[in-house]
Amino acid sequence: MERTEITAKIDHLKSLGREKVSAVRPRIAEGLTRANWALRSNPAKWAGIAAGAGFALGLGGRILRRRARTHRVPQLVIIESAC
Repeated sequence: MERTEITAKIDHLKSLGREKVSAVRPRIAEGLTRANWALRSNPAKWAGIAAGAGFALGLGGRILRRRARTHRVPQLVIIESAC
């Protein structure tokens, strides 16, 4: 392959990539607009979801911390073996 053929293929792939990105951008913007509208339309619902998630994370952390305190792992393990 010559260098010009390789650069032509690379240029073709770049243009294909640009076309795909330009085709997807409007859909992404539309999805973000819908998400912003959903957040603003019912703030109490989202506040409740955030509070529930915070409670669940806090409770999970407390459970894990208690398990770590009660289930002690030995600091030093000696394994003997005979060949």
